[in-house]
Amino acid sequence: MPKKIDPEVRERALRLLQTHGGEYASLTAAAEAVAKQVGVGKESVTALIEIPQ
Repeated sequence: MPKKIDPEVRERALRLLQTHGGEYASLTAAAEAVAKQVGVGKESVTALIEIPQ
């Protein structure tokens, strides 16, 4: 069963994607960089992008 991302980490990841996502060649590259910064897998961050807010 997948683990849930802590809401604070989720919000930080989304905030980083919004503010710095444009600095990367693709959303996948941005998701990978943000995932490293917040300490989760890139798949988790990619899933945040794909889920409508």
